[in-house]
Amino acid sequence: MTVTGVGFSAQPGETTFTLFGTPLRVISCSQTQAIVESPPLHSIRSLTQFGIGGDAYQLSGTGTGEDPQKVFDGSFVSYGEVQSAGLDMGDKAWAWVTEIWFFPQLAPSDGRASMKGATFQLSNDSSTWVDVPGLTDLSAIKLGWNKFPNLALAPARYVRIHKSSAFGLAELRFYGHVLNATDHTADQEPTGLGLVAQVDTEDTVTASVSNSVAVSYAAANTPQITGMTPDRGTAAGGTTVTLSGTGLTSPDSLVTVSLDGVPCDVTSSSDTQIICTTGPRPLIVDKELGTVVWVKGVGKAAIRIPGYMYIDPWSSPLTWRHGVLPKDGDTVVLTKGRNVLLDVSTPKLFYVLIEGTLIVDDQSDLTMEATYIFVRGGTFQVGTKEAPHQHRFTITLYGDRYETPQLPIYGAKHLAMRGGLISFHGAPRNPVWTRLATTAPAGNTNITVRAATDWQVGEWIAIAPSGFMFFEAEKRQISAVTDGGRTLHFVEPLEYNHYGEIYTAAGREIDMSSEIGLLSRNIKVQGDRDSWKQSFGAHCIFHSPGKEHQV
Repeated sequence: MTVTGVGFSAQPGETTFTLFGTPLRVISCSQTQAIVESPPLHSIRSLTQFGIGGDAYQLSGTGTGEDPQKVFDGSFVSYGEVQSAGLDMGDKAWAWVTEIWFFPQLAPSDGRASMKGATFQLSNDSSTWVDVPGLTDLSAIKLGWNKFPNLALAPARYVRIHKSSAFGLAELRFYGHVLNATDHTADQEPTGLGLVAQVDTEDTVTASVSNSVAVSYAAANTPQITGMTPDRGTAAGGTTVTLSGTGLTSPDSLVTVSLDGVPCDVTSSSDTQIICTTGPRPLIVDKELGTVVWVKGVGKAAIRIPGYMYIDPWSSPLTWRHGVLPKDGDTVVLTKGRNVLLDVSTPKLFYVLIEGTLIVDDQSDLTMEATYIFVRGGTFQVGTKEAPHQHRFTITLYGDRYETPQLPIYGAKHLAMRGGLISFHGAPRNPVWTRLATTAPAGNTNITVRAATDWQVGEWIAIAPSGFMFFEAEKRQISAVTDGGRTLHFVEPLEYNHYGEIYTAAGREIDMSSEIGLLSRNIKVQGDRDSWKQSFGAHCIFHSPGKEHQV
């Protein structure tokens, strides 16, 4: 944006601009003209319609109440004796809270009793407070984190927990989004004389801005990126990427694209499509920078899709130092910012540390073998919710109960995580369990179940006992499937009777039939062949504070 006026300062940092209460980036400034960049609009509408702002995050502001430094210090040991505790977002922002956590006082006494009757409240002026529905007069309070997700609250400047008498509170957290204070509603964008310039020299002077110039945010003027093909490529660059969307051209036909902080050379563009070629990316970067599309004279596009990922295949010598792929007994470290596609089965590795991203390719059946697999702040992904993994992927963990070194907290022979994300999405199965349709006597080599199944030859099922003896549960491998998936055959005969009837007593039907469960999945974490000898199998352990990991 070009701003004209009088009294600006040409000295860097002396002239500042705000638009509807939000600071603008000053690109250049003279005494009569400034070039500035407008900030993104953080309103409920921009969050919900355009995805601006991303996922909810922990909110920060000025702590309010009697002892905010202890309530917001991140420690469960310290606590505040308070009647209220909360956040003031300041006069430039509003909080849109979507999740609340609190932790009662632990010691020297249990603070749960003192917290009973407390209420969460919102306010826009710190004098008139509105109770949060469902979080008033608290009664069922746990010793530990009390979490209230998926809240639908009105935006407000102030948010707090309050009670007429003092209570012990160790920690308090609010999650959500920070919105522009001048436009936090869901159905409109701000418009009008919202641009303010200020010059800070020895004497503070407010510069004048022409009253004939109105500024507005408009959804109709916002370019959007709604598709990207492909969405990943090698860090060496040279991948041709096609972006699709709307509003992607300007009168000057100048469009620039940046993928994860790396320029993508635009070869053609239209109103609905941009084609560009990726540049090389450093193998290690501090953080993901996302996708940025800039249209001259219009501004940045709203990105409605996941970003482009620079990722290198495990099978390529170029992925590894000195061009040598990992071999048996090696330790593999994927550092932060490093993305690797597991497209081949691994050798028997010693230690795999994932601080970057490891994604398992879905082109063939693969295996991964190691003594330790540790996700520390990184991402380990096998399929997604939208595109579940279809091939087999098996993790086999090795270790000896007495000789393999045990890591503090996490032990050995593990898939472990401290911070980060483990996301495994296998092929959906229908159903995962059902019941016998008829009684299966001992000696049978088939069973008939009630629901049609998609279970396959070679998969394993569990047949629950009908009596009181747990050892009458049986495990069988399917050798054939008939009757539309309702009759399952196996080679080894049943050792015990399994009831498959509905019993009627006093006019009441009681389902006494045995449950049948599908044990097989296409994603599997298992111990080595010797696990049973020492009763020392593979284990998964996730140990992180707060919301620092996700499974």
